[in-house]
Amino acid sequence: KLGRMYYDGEGTEVNYEKAMYWYEKAAEQGDMEAQFNLGLMYYDGEVTEVNYEKALYWWEKAAEQDDVRAQFNVGSMYYDGEGTEVNYKKALYWYEKAAEQGDVDAQFETADMYYYSYGEGMSWDKEKALYWFEKAAEQGHIKAQLKTGCMYYKGEGTKRNKEKALYWFELAAAQGHERAQEYIKANSNKTQKTSVKNLSN
Repeated sequence: KLGRMYYDGEGTEVNYEKAMYWYEKAAEQGDMEAQFNLGLMYYDGEVTEVNYEKALYWWEKAAEQDDVRAQFNVGSMYYDGEGTEVNYKKALYWYEKAAEQGDVDAQFETADMYYYSYGEGMSWDKEKALYWFEKAAEQGHIKAQLKTGCMYYKGEGTKRNKEKALYWFELAAAQGHERAQEYIKANSNKTQKTSVKNLSN
């Protein structure tokens, strides 16, 4: 609480140095919110220099306590190699943890990793890819809606289903996705052909 009060200036003047001091005290005692906030301060370079290693350390502590924001951030740091070496297996592990808690961006990243099979030792799993793309699509993620449509159209991870494909293309198109709009336009005119393969990116 003291860390948040100094950070936000609640009942006192804003003081990031004192905020960081109290966040660290609380984080060391296992306070999840303090661990997340401390990681954020190290990541953004508030008070101290940017330190991705310490940001990752504290976010991973919070992630282990099921902080969904930290889980996504840890996944991204392993994916991008910030504060650590690139590790796609760990990235997928943390993305999927956040995805299971309903984080829409984590659902999309999880699906993307299953679809494209990043890195050595990783394998494709189109069924899991479709599962997570569709979860993200249900939350209105426009790229996931397009990708879900493409997978149903091509029969990837499922049986081919043009009705479901069109359903997801229409939702993406309604949000202004140009490729989805192109597909619907082409699909409504049987004399005009389109390559769905080109719509999948």
